[in-house]
Amino acid sequence: MNNVSLATRLLSRDRLVATVPSWLLRKKATITVTVVNPVPGGGVSNAAYFSVHTPSSTLAYSRTDLPVGLSPQTQAIADFNNDGVLDLAVAEYGSDTVSVLLGNGDGTFGTPVHYATDSQPQVPILGDFNHDGKIDMAVPCYATNTVSVFLGSGNGTFQPAVSYDTGAAPAAGIAVDS
Repeated sequence: MNNVSLATRLLSRDRLVATVPSWLLRKKATITVTVVNPVPGGGVSNAAYFSVHTPSSTLAYSRTDLPVGLSPQTQAIADFNNDGVLDLAVAEYGSDTVSVLLGNGDGTFGTPVHYATDSQPQVPILGDFNHDGKIDMAVPCYATNTVSVFLGSGNGTFQPAVSYDTGAAPAAGIAVDS
């Protein structure tokens, strides 16, 4: 957690617990949590982000389901509108869209905006593809062998997709600056 290793205890196949010292929660911040499994066969999990708003010596989590559409698959997290608050992009396999939900800064999100993709969108890939300083999004589309590219406007909205052909059945990717 924020480059501080914490001991964990495995509760079940998909649940573990860690005791977080209160000194890590004393100031307003966004905390990044990853889980590292040892080798062989281990690896690093995707990052999870938690906001600390009011310093506290206790911590509690609750679940909120978001209305993003049919068959949400995968998500990507970034600050799409440059307000210092993390936002969410969710690929929706069943409705051939990607939904963007702007963060409110209190752990909740605004109403989703749906952007049309080609068929069966997969993991959103984020980066500044046109070097304008704004986050853009590429979404591989498994059934059509394409990637839908959305250029970001910097205010949390995206231009309509431009599709590019890919190899067979694209499912994921990574943004690099070469």
